[in-house]
Amino acid sequence: MPKKKTTRILLAALAVLIVVALLVGLFVMMAGMTLFSSAAEQKRRQDAMNSGSMCAAPMISADGKFANPMVGPVTSPFGPRPNPFGPGVLPPGFTSEEQLTFHYGADIGRVSTGTPFYAAASGVVEGVEIGGSDGGNAIRIRGDDGNMWVYLHAADGTTVVKQGQRVEAGDRLAGAGETGAAKGVHLHLAVKQGPEEKPIDPVAYLAAQGVTLGQGGPTPVESAKKVGASSPPASEKSVSADAPLMPGGGTLRVPLPSGQTLPLLPEQQRNASVIIGVGREMQLSDQAIIIALMTAFQESSLLNLASPAVPESLNYPHDRLGVNKASVGLFQQQHTMGWGTVQDLMNPELSTRTFFEGHDNPGAAPALGLLDLPGWESMSPGVAAQTVQISSFPDEYHKWENTARFLLENIAGADVAQCHSGPVKEGEETDPEAPNDQKESSGEGSDTVTVPEGITRESIVTAARSGVGGEYKWGSAEFKSWDASGLVAWVYQDQGVQVPRTAPWTVGTRTESPQPGDLVAQDWNPDRNRWEHVGVYVGQGRMVSAVNESTGTREHPVTQTGSDPVYFDILGGQ
Repeated sequence: MPKKKTTRILLAALAVLIVVALLVGLFVMMAGMTLFSSAAEQKRRQDAMNSGSMCAAPMISADGKFANPMVGPVTSPFGPRPNPFGPGVLPPGFTSEEQLTFHYGADIGRVSTGTPFYAAASGVVEGVEIGGSDGGNAIRIRGDDGNMWVYLHAADGTTVVKQGQRVEAGDRLAGAGETGAAKGVHLHLAVKQGPEEKPIDPVAYLAAQGVTLGQGGPTPVESAKKVGASSPPASEKSVSADAPLMPGGGTLRVPLPSGQTLPLLPEQQRNASVIIGVGREMQLSDQAIIIALMTAFQESSLLNLASPAVPESLNYPHDRLGVNKASVGLFQQQHTMGWGTVQDLMNPELSTRTFFEGHDNPGAAPALGLLDLPGWESMSPGVAAQTVQISSFPDEYHKWENTARFLLENIAGADVAQCHSGPVKEGEETDPEAPNDQKESSGEGSDTVTVPEGITRESIVTAARSGVGGEYKWGSAEFKSWDASGLVAWVYQDQGVQVPRTAPWTVGTRTESPQPGDLVAQDWNPDRNRWEHVGVYVGQGRMVSAVNESTGTREHPVTQTGSDPVYFDILGGQ
């Protein structure tokens, strides 16, 4: 071979090697940027896993400057509202009803006294007020963003910060309470913008920072890889290649249909734990939980997926971006197909309940869940999953059965109550005597009521369902314009049963075997000796209640509005 030709070949080979080396180096660098871009973020994720906070998504924003202060529903948003104390009522500290009919902050409620809340923004504590007449125990922090952050109604003796102290987003401040002018235990968060301290909407402001008030903060979108869902069918490649294990992530390896094993991401383990926890709380069989796990693995690779085709979904906590158009969440359901709101579908706990229980759509056909299917127990798990999902790829679910069984055997179910009020902190315990205290202090069963002849449980349920779609109006008991106890009073009184307006349990008998038409009471408040939420039980684990101003009156799972429900038979065993 001529010498010049040999030289050219060697030079060409050398050039190829250099290009390959550069590409490999670039790939490694990009992978490193993706996987190691934020050691603090990764540590926070792992700390969240280790702490047992399995239901909530990470609560710190991607840049670490903002946080969700407390997990729970926004019970009263920023803006106009009725006077929460009743028309014309002015509690101490207020000189005008106008101060009460426009809400200059946002409330996170349905939590117990002392539930910890945290700094929503980094900054310096400018003031700690104890015993104020309007806001009660208050904390004011000048944020690094230039805004004043105000936290009101903290429980007595829970404040752990002092004036002049530096706090970072996510640092503990105090516990939720009912001090000052308050209706129930909650955190009132206010944001006052700039030197003028102009009140602005905390929900909208935090959303712009990547945090959803009450629900935690989303995984950073910029570092999230896209994951395919059921179109095309999920494959082992999509799980292993598109959902790489984060450094320091989970070590549990799960068997795949091919016989290979794959280490789970912390997000995948968290979501599996939620599915198992919901199933256990609902007292469902292992078979039902396995079907749900199979479905979630096939649809989303056990990741809570948002979709660019559904912009609203990007506002809620999510693990990755999906590519299946209008489908979102763990089970890739569509809000346009009657599976519920985008917000509910992006909540792993609620979307799991919806998979099991379906979703009612007044005036339209319901979306049927697993428990709605006659004879689902006798179906093969893959067929049962397909019957719920109605997928274009009906034969893809069955292959995940062994994987799902392994998950059920090796992952503990999350305490789904944590999804509403946060994890129980070390050293905190529940009072085993609380039920007896409730019986004595609430006055339950202390009175009687006459039930007219001909009144049936079915008529009570029909009356309750006639109110679905009504507005929430505090202090009112008018048809479709009521608060929670107002709805209950209207329903029973419409049928001739004269229950008390604000304490209907006083004419009921506690029951461990609820039937349609019974009273549901939730969220016992020992400071007020009463339950904070009530509704009418309609069967199959569901109730009708006036939830809040933003949601109105709806039929929903009992567990959606509170934990530890107590049931009362108002109709005397009829």
